[in-house]
Amino acid sequence: MIEGLFPGLSYATTGPITPVVWGYHNFGEIKQDQEKAKQLLAEAGYPNGFDTKIVTTPRYMKGVELAEVLSAQLGEIGINAEIEVLEWSVILPLWSGVSPEEFDQPIFIMGAGTSMMDADGAFRGLYTTTLTGTNERNYGFYSNAEVDELIYAGMTETDYDTRYELYKRAQEILYLEDPTAIWLYDTYNTAATASDVKGVELNGVGMFYWGEIYFE
Repeated sequence: MIEGLFPGLSYATTGPITPVVWGYHNFGEIKQDQEKAKQLLAEAGYPNGFDTKIVTTPRYMKGVELAEVLSAQLGEIGINAEIEVLEWSVILPLWSGVSPEEFDQPIFIMGAGTSMMDADGAFRGLYTTTLTGTNERNYGFYSNAEVDELIYAGMTETDYDTRYELYKRAQEILYLEDPTAIWLYDTYNTAATASDVKGVELNGVGMFYWGEIYFE
């Protein structure tokens, strides 16, 4: 899927945050296992699969094509996933400030990043339990008491080694034990410049290091 849709622009995910963000831990790529998926469906009471839908938006690069690939792959294990395409102006209000009863996106494609080069910016709000009854920034209504405790502890901890272990455990839960999402790929930040502009470097949140840029 990655090579077919995003050749040279992305790579397989190995955790819920990217390697360039402080606190990242490599848990390895999760390989597709259709036989295991069928077994889990049967154990959950869906031996013949079920009907669902994937909500996507063309605002994301290849967002519609990605939904088509995912729908086809789900079909191979008996899940019939229709595709609903929404414009960004329509989908964005549906991702924040709505209740579970109002949320009608059993599967949705979205990008998740961080506002800073630290795990706190990647996790807090996005994966911590909301207190208002709506999803706020926690778009999928994820709630796990241990994850909440770990993330808030990491926010205030001053020892780097201790912070790392807190975030490592949070990632282990989010990625392996109680996944809130299926992370597919990470993308590279890219920028185009004139040929006489040198020293251009982007950080993990897409910001330039302006002090290093010069003309030649």
